[in-house]
Amino acid sequence: MRRAGTGIVAAGFILAALSGPAAGQDKKPGGQVNLGPGGPNQVGEYSGVEPGQPAPPGHRPRRGKYPLVTWVGFQPQDGGSSRVFIQLDRDVSHHQSMRGGAVVISLDNARYANTNARRFLDTRFFETAVERITTQPIRKRKGSRGGGIEIAIRFKNAGDAREIEPAKNIGKDGMVYILLEVGPPGATPARSSKSSEPE
Repeated sequence: MRRAGTGIVAAGFILAALSGPAAGQDKKPGGQVNLGPGGPNQVGEYSGVEPGQPAPPGHRPRRGKYPLVTWVGFQPQDGGSSRVFIQLDRDVSHHQSMRGGAVVISLDNARYANTNARRFLDTRFFETAVERITTQPIRKRKGSRGGGIEIAIRFKNAGDAREIEPAKNIGKDGMVYILLEVGPPGATPARSSKSSEPE
């Protein structure tokens, strides 16, 4: 099994990974990663979300009552850094906290757009500080004004867990992205850039 140095892990491919740790990781030219056989893609192909890419022809984000989390993704970067990104169909209030050695991003009143957005990402086989990314609904408490979704970034080494300043950008596809740049193991996580579009 090869360790991929760069690429993208996204929730849509986690089912293939559940049969074994990082089963069949293959790197596609351009640094994208597929987590194994299964689904409509050939090994080495990735058809998930990439921040900064335009929407498919004829695609328009649908607007319902609540903000929708449509994708949660992970991109290993050179030097052991990584990027965690959350794609939503519109802007949303969010806040960050540290809980149990994890960075937790809370998205107010958000809902899941699909099953893929609910799945965890097992990132421990990449040479980055991030071990796992999980999501869960925020349970509505008595007297509160609504729930939402929490995304937790868990680290291989508890000493690498620090608050990370997220950037919120609108992509070429019209979707909203919350981007968190995580530093390499043993380093202070880099702060996200405030560009108007994801790179």
